[in-house]
This record gives sequence, structure tokens and C-alpha cells, in this order.
Amino acid sequence: MKWFRNLNVGTKILSGFIIALVLTALVGVIALLRTNQINRSVDDLVNNLAKDQIVANDINDRILRIRFRANKYITSSSESELTKYQEHIAALDNILLVADAEIQKPERVEMLTSIKTDVAEYYSAFDAIKTDMADRAKITTTILDVYGPQGEELLRQLRQSAFNAEDAVAANYAGDAQAALLLMRFNAFKYLQSGDASYITLFDERYEEANTAFTALNRELENASRKKLASDAKSAVDAYASGFHELEDHFLAQVNSQATLDQLGTTISETAQLMSTSVTDDFNLTATNTESVVLSTRYLLLGILAGAIVLGLFLGVVISRAITKPLGLATKAAQIIAETDLQTLVVEMNGLAAGDLTRKLSVVSKPLTIDSNDEVGLMAQAFNDIIQKLIVTGEAFSIMTSNLREIVGQITDNASNVSSASEQLAGAAKQSGEATNQIASTMQQVARGTAQQSDSINRTANSVDQMNRAIE
Repeated sequence: MKWFRNLNVGTKILSGFIIALVLTALVGVIALLRTNQINRSVDDLVNNLAKDQIVANDINDRILRIRFRANKYITSSSESELTKYQEHIAALDNILLVADAEIQKPERVEMLTSIKTDVAEYYSAFDAIKTDMADRAKITTTILDVYGPQGEELLRQLRQSAFNAEDAVAANYAGDAQAALLLMRFNAFKYLQSGDASYITLFDERYEEANTAFTALNRELENASRKKLASDAKSAVDAYASGFHELEDHFLAQVNSQATLDQLGTTISETAQLMSTSVTDDFNLTATNTESVVLSTRYLLLGILAGAIVLGLFLGVVISRAITKPLGLATKAAQIIAETDLQTLVVEMNGLAAGDLTRKLSVVSKPLTIDSNDEVGLMAQAFNDIIQKLIVTGEAFSIMTSNLREIVGQITDNASNVSSASEQLAGAAKQSGEATNQIASTMQQVARGTAQQSDSINRTANSVDQMNRAIE
């Protein structure tokens, strides 16, 4: 911390503000970074996951509508249902195009690819059913609806002709053949309605009964016109049976295609639901992560703020102590100098001026121990110089008073010597014989006293000059 103590006071204060600004900037940067992270998560939720969720739900909803319309068309053969089915297909195709652009996650891209493959197969299966239904309708229209009524009418005519000819046996066989044909048509209708294979068995049994009746008719009939009626009726029944079995093949193909259709529809719905679940899982995970980031950001910012407050207080104490402690020492030293040392100097100088040569100057102030080089340190050094000069002044004052006491003593001694010389001169007036020698001796003593007095005065002047310089 020595380098810090050597900084200027202004620099120390400025450094405190800079550190506070740095901590504030740190909090701001961290908050900005975490906010950007949260924004990215929210953007992913809104722009990616939400769109994926919408696409998945739309696919599932649209495939359910397609399946519903397909089944309605299969059961009713209604063109309006086919039109609605095609409208839903077009809507689903548009949704899949949007999904291609929106869905990016590999897991859901794979699901989308599977859905597109199954949808294509679904379309193909439905087209096959539609073809089978068209073929069935054609067979029904051109064969069953033609040869069924035709066979019944020929057998009715044959039965009526035999009855008119009073050929009861032939009329009975014609009636059996007609009844068998009616049951064949009934079984065909029930089979096409329910798909129950037992009706095929019943149909074949009735067809066999019709053939038996026709065989018996051929044995009994002798009339050429009735034989021709029987032959034409047999041809109509055979054509009807052949048409039914052809229809059966198309119906079985339709049943298989419809089973495929149901399976594909279920698979597509399940895959779309899995896609929706995947989006939901990612949504929940992202939301959880976002909440975690928000919570951790809150704690992090609170921690940084708490640290900033503690660090700010610590730096405030350090900077304050670095400034106020040496300043307090300098202030105390100034008070001691002003209230004690200078006051003592004034008192001692006044005493000296009053002629008291016993006065002494003792300096109480001690040099300050401050090792900083800032403004306070420089001021402390100036105070140390003042204290040092006061100490020198005190020492000079003591020397001066000592010299003055010595000079005054010498002057006193010299004055005594002069008085003694005067008495000797008075005695010399009486002793004229010794006057010349005594006067010469006295004059020599006076000369020596005068020289000593001159030296003492010079020394006193030097001491005064030293004191003046010390005071300066």
C-alpha cells in the first residue's frame, strides 16, 4: 500500500470514484449479458418453440380432419366429402411447407420427415381406395345392377310361362332359381355393407342352389322359347356371380387399403403428438433454464452489489484513513507548536527582555513520522522543518542566555576592578612617590578590562544574531 500512500490526495479521492464506477459498470455489464441470455431464451421460446408447437398442433389437427373426411367419403361416396378431403389435403401440404422452413431441431426434423413419408403413403392409400370404389361402382352399375334385375325378370317370365303351360315342375325350378338369385343379391348387399366374409359363403351357397335349379330346368324344359329364357337367365346369373366376385376382390383391396389408411393416420397423429411433446419438453426446459438464469442473475447481482458496498466501504475507510490520519498528526503538531512551543518562546523572550538571564527555552514538539509523499506528507515535512528549527532556536536561546550571563559577570568584575583602581589613585595622591608606577599599572589594567568588555559585547552580539536567525 506504500504506492497508494504516495498518491496525491486528489488522486486518492478520484481513485475511489473510479473504483465505484468500475463496480457499477461491472454490475451493468453482467446485467446486460444475463439480459441478452434471457432475451435469447425468450426469443427461442417465441420464435422457434412456439412456431414448432403451432406447426405440430396444426399437423395433428389437419390429419384428424383428413381422416374424418376420408372415412366419410368411403362410407358415403359423397363428392362433397371428397372435395372437403381435398381441401384439407391442400391445407396440410401448406403446413408441411411451413414446417420445412420453421422446424430446425434434428429430432423434430426427423419426425417431420417421417410424417411427410406417411402422409404421402396415406394419399396413395386413399387414391387406391378411391380407385377401388370407382371400380366397384362401375361393376355395380354395369354388372350387378344390370344382370341382377335382368336375371330376376327372365326367371319370372320363365316361371310364368311354365305356369301358363301347366308345367308345375319347371315353374317350381324357375321359382327356386329366382329365389336363389334374390338371396344372392341380398347377400351381396350385406357383404358390401358390412364386409362380413360369411355373406360370401352364403352367396356362393345360393349361387350353387341357382345352378342346381338351372340344371333341373334344362332336364325338364322342352319348349324352345322357355329353354332360351332359362339359358338367358343362367347367363345373367353367371354374369352377376362373376361381377360379385370381381367386386369382392376390389372390396378386399379397399379393406386392406383402408386398414393401411387407418394405421398411417394413427401413426401420423402419434408422430405429430410426439413432435408436440418434444416441443413442450423443450419449452419447459427452456423456461426452467430461463427461470434459473433469472434467479442466478438476481443472486449474482445482489452478491456483486453487496461486494461493491463492502469494497466501497473498505476503500472509503482506507482512503479516509490515508488522508485523515497524517492530517490529524499534522494538525496536532500545529496545535502543540502554536499553543506550547511558540507560547513558551514568547514567555522566555519577554523574560529575557526584562533582564532575566536565567530563562531557558524547551521545545515540546517532536518530529512527525509520516512516510507518504502526498500533500499531507509534504505538509508534515514542512512541520518537521519548523519543529527542527524551533529545537535549534531553543538550543541557540540557551547558548545566548549563557553567554549573556557570562558577559554580565565579566562586566561586573571589570567594574569592580575600575573601582579598586580609583581607590588606588586616591591613595597615590598621598603617595606621590609611587604615583607614576601605580598610574601606569592601573592604566594597563583598565586597558585589559576594556578589551575584555569589548570581546564580551561582541560575543553577545553574535548570540543575538544567532537567535534572530533561528527565529527567522
